[in-house]
Amino acid sequence: MKYNTKHNQINKIFANWNPIGVPSDIAPDEYLDYILKTFNYKNDFLGLINYMESILTNDIGIDYNASNINDKKEILFFSYLIFKELQE
Repeated sequence: MKYNTKHNQINKIFANWNPIGVPSDIAPDEYLDYILKTFNYKNDFLGLINYMESILTNDIGIDYNASNINDKKEILFFSYLIFKELQE
């Protein structure tokens, strides 16, 4: 699939987020499956946050605690970057 600029920008955000810590040369390919679904949340920031949390807990299986301020800050930061990109 050929991606447009917006897809590529969101992919960069996912690669920078890199919650499983894959090597930086692998990260741009590791999270491609999540990009398209982010477009469903163009007008739903809270939904995007929930989706990002779901990626961690349901898809990747990482121990994530929404009550932990550091965990939550990271999700909010990367969700905001994606949401902002969706708005442009």
